[in-house]
Amino acid sequence: MDSTYPCASHLQRRPEGCREPASQVPWATPRPAHNGREFAALVKRGLPPTHVLKMATVYAADLLGVDDRGVIGEGKRADVIAVPGNPLEDISVMENVRFVMKAGVVYKAPSL
Repeated sequence: MDSTYPCASHLQRRPEGCREPASQVPWATPRPAHNGREFAALVKRGLPPTHVLKMATVYAADLLGVDDRGVIGEGKRADVIAVPGNPLEDISVMENVRFVMKAGVVYKAPSL
């Protein structure tokens, strides 16, 4: 397993680590530039796409003790990203973020 994906390699060594859908393990990667690839690596190791997406949103907010983030809704501070497809059908679309909306402002990558 490529050491670029530390959480995914942990799952390879200890499959019981966080495969249970009820376990609320938050997103944790020391290399933010590889976040998109980490989604696919975790799904490849057996986690459902829904669970992996929750790790990066809801579970991370719970760990931080904030209830105004991690979900989209009135009065919440969630940032939004746009990807070219449905990550529940193909998690690799998370590697191609088209834009980020933060506090109502849209930020696009310079190459788009």
